[in-house]
Amino acid sequence: MEKFKNLTESDYQISKDLEHDLIKNLDQINESNLPINSELGKLIFEQHQQWLKIFNDKYTKDYHLAMATLYETDKRFAKHYNSQSKTDVAATLTKIIRNYAK
Repeated sequence: MEKFKNLTESDYQISKDLEHDLIKNLDQINESNLPINSELGKLIFEQHQQWLKIFNDKYTKDYHLAMATLYETDKRFAKHYNSQSKTDVAATLTKIIRNYAK
């Protein structure tokens, strides 16, 4: 939480840009029926990883996996992502995280 309080304007803007690109890429992977282990799937994982690191400088793969579980079990997270997209991006993001954060 300390990191969030000390977020610079630049970091905030980067996080917003990453989130926008992440949603766009998740829509693209869903609409194109690409597999989650495609190059786009890897890019999505890396974008989400970078986004998490902005807010938590103690990032680990276990932390990333825990976020996937949270996205799946707490519908507020799914609603946040899906409300910005045309497809069920929360479910796709969860699958991508579980694939790459092994």
